[in-house]
Amino acid sequence: MSNLIPIAIACFIEGFITYYYFSTNYESKFKPFVSILMIEGLYTLHFLPNAVLKDNNIFVNIFTCFLMTLIFAKLCFDISFKSCIFHSAILIFIMVATEIIAEVGTEYFVGRIMFVMNSDVVYFFVGVAISKALYFVIVYFVANTLSYKKNHAVGSMSKTYLNLLYPMIVLILLVFLFRISLEYQLSKTLLIATIVITSASIVLCCLTAIYTQRIQKRENEFAELKAREQKNEMDMQYLNLLEQKNQAMQILTHDYKNHLFALRNMGGTEQQEYIDRITKEMNANRNTCHSGNHTLDIIINKYVTECELKGVTFDFEIKISNLGFVSDYDLVTILGNLLDNALEAALNSEAKTITFKTNKINTYDSVMLTNSCDTPPDKNLKTTKQNKKLHGVGLKSVTKTLKQYSGELEWEYNSDKREFVATVILLNKEA
Repeated sequence: MSNLIPIAIACFIEGFITYYYFSTNYESKFKPFVSILMIEGLYTLHFLPNAVLKDNNIFVNIFTCFLMTLIFAKLCFDISFKSCIFHSAILIFIMVATEIIAEVGTEYFVGRIMFVMNSDVVYFFVGVAISKALYFVIVYFVANTLSYKKNHAVGSMSKTYLNLLYPMIVLILLVFLFRISLEYQLSKTLLIATIVITSASIVLCCLTAIYTQRIQKRENEFAELKAREQKNEMDMQYLNLLEQKNQAMQILTHDYKNHLFALRNMGGTEQQEYIDRITKEMNANRNTCHSGNHTLDIIINKYVTECELKGVTFDFEIKISNLGFVSDYDLVTILGNLLDNALEAALNSEAKTITFKTNKINTYDSVMLTNSCDTPPDKNLKTTKQNKKLHGVGLKSVTKTLKQYSGELEWEYNSDKREFVATVILLNKEA
């Protein structure tokens, strides 16, 4: 049996491990089985030089493995090219390190170097399996550590690391199996069974980790959804209360206006000045937005009031479009999240200004939200709040909601004006 078979199986296992590493930390562009097929195809190309050259050349392996990993990461995940190079280099480093550790370990325990045991393929194969099992354990640890720091995933890290127990047991059993295969003469049937069991054990470790990872992501998505629903529910409750207050204020304002106009006609300079001052104060407290869209009026009036209380200048211009085709719930989700972010940035700026404008071009309606912002935002618009588990989901919620309207969210930062501009574009199918 050729030593190329263990190498081919090792490449197959490395493919699963590579997919697990990147999928833990980055959003995949494809479904899992598509990404796995792509990495296995690329790692088949990585294996071909070994088959053609009939030799396990370490330098060729390192180069081809790095290249295929780099291509896979860029094709299948939402990741920058610099990050592709960085993480591909990490995987290659871990792979080479684990192979060296496996060689040194087997030489220490049995007095022979693993990768020169060409007299019997099973020795070589089990040794390779040990290095790949160790490779998986380290990659699992590194990937989940990076993921926790980056995403603050739901659940404790102790639970995540507890999942390492299974691959660690497999690794220990492989070491004992390697020792037994050297001390005892195994039959051909046992040798084949050894190869099958060893391969299946490591692949099962990878599949178990991938499945656990998918469950974890679903838990994270559920937590995000729950946080969004709680926020939107609170917003709707607030808007309902605000609407009731506004209706009461309108009735009160209308009645008082009638009385004040009657008093003004009675004459007297002092009386007229007093009434003018009261009228001005009442006008300042009435609704300022009358777009024709009930929900949009409530949203704008809410933030006008909030900005006045917090010392932020809020200007708006709603002429051509009142976004009437967007459902109330979706409008609160989109504008509520964007205006929350704008208000937070404006409060921490020197200018403290927010401008809200709507427009219409053909069948598309747009919203342009400009706010003062002294600190340039992160390129991925990551939240700066401490509790990233419950915060930082606003823009994700906006993006998901916009998909229902074939919409997009674009943004830019003007460092000269120190302004952040968010533009929302929505398809108006009713136009």
